[in-house]
Amino acid sequence: MNMRTIVGAAGILLALSWTQSTLAQTSCRDLTFTGPVAREFPQARDACLGVETREGRPYAHFQARIRNVRGNTVEAEFKMPDGTYSRPISVTPDPEARVRIAGRTYRWRDLSRGQELDVWLPPDRWEIVVPE
Repeated sequence: MNMRTIVGAAGILLALSWTQSTLAQTSCRDLTFTGPVAREFPQARDACLGVETREGRPYAHFQARIRNVRGNTVEAEFKMPDGTYSRPISVTPDPEARVRIAGRTYRWRDLSRGQELDVWLPPDRWEIVVPE
């Protein structure tokens, strides 16, 4: 085999592996939002920024802005692609749950109006995951 054949074959293999990994990635359009998420946030698919798989489960990525906090209930608006925000949606996270923002850890009840969060949400329930 000459060097040109080896380089050409390597290029084909690289292109095929890139194509397969691209095809295997889940996108927002591949998700079906169900249950309370579908009922309370029918715009979820449109507001989704991407999908990340964790422990074999897909999580949709959103940007949210805190609108109000009462006790452990957090009211947030989700940013839409055109820059507007969804109607406010209330969630009540586990009282032991924490969120990290800019390296600091907060209880959900300690969040304040106007704070913005990147959140990951499974498509079937309000289980907000904020990466550390």
